[in-house]
Amino acid sequence: MAQRAADLLADPRRLTVRVCPGKGCGWLFLDVGGRRRWCNMGVCGRGAGSGGRG
Repeated sequence: MAQRAADLLADPRRLTVRVCPGKGCGWLFLDVGGRRRWCNMGVCGRGAGSGGRG
């Protein structure tokens, strides 16, 4: 795990790391397209704004 974290710090994709805003989630994910908001739309994004987990 530490090696993968070190590799990511040296990778240009490090600038695309995002934290999922899902309630109680906190997962990190790569948003290489610049449009992603959730770690998993089917879990955290489902029901966002309508009382779901997100």
